[in-house]
Amino acid sequence: MSRFGTLNPVIGVIMVLLSIYLTPEWSLGDSLFDLGLSGFGSVLFNSGLLMSGSLAMIYSAGLFEYTKDDIVGQVGSISFLIYSLSISILGISIIDLGFYREYVILLLFIMIPLSTLLLSYFLYKRGLKKFTIFGVFVIIISLIPWILGGQIDAFKEFIALLPFNFWQIMVGLHMYRISQ
Repeated sequence: MSRFGTLNPVIGVIMVLLSIYLTPEWSLGDSLFDLGLSGFGSVLFNSGLLMSGSLAMIYSAGLFEYTKDDIVGQVGSISFLIYSLSISILGISIIDLGFYREYVILLLFIMIPLSTLLLSYFLYKRGLKKFTIFGVFVIIISLIPWILGGQIDAFKEFIALLPFNFWQIMVGLHMYRISQ
């Protein structure tokens, strides 16, 4: 299951980049999730969200297993599962979420620092300081878009997502190594 933690961000980034390429009218001043609203690029974007969210859910099952003896780790795993479900919900293009769409996006970006905080604390208790230090960096970076205020655009969303994805890959590779 930890392999999915390394694949999910990679697939997500590839699908987002393809969607950006196929949606020339989109800009970094728009929300990243506006890519999923219309055109052929939206098909790739929404499909990418579904694939990435599904893989992240499988990864969260691995996190549950890895953190099974620790309540903080388990709550962190639940937070990561909520993040994964949010991605998948946003990718289901046949459902018009209306104004709830903004709440799902907000929930997704709340779960990034929350799951990172809880899982980093779990990793710290396990003596994995390298993951903890990078996790603290991810938390700080993921809060920058909210601290800056103003309209949330793709640039701010990328700021929050990319370090989180690298941290997720690092933890996934660690989990994979210990399962061998």
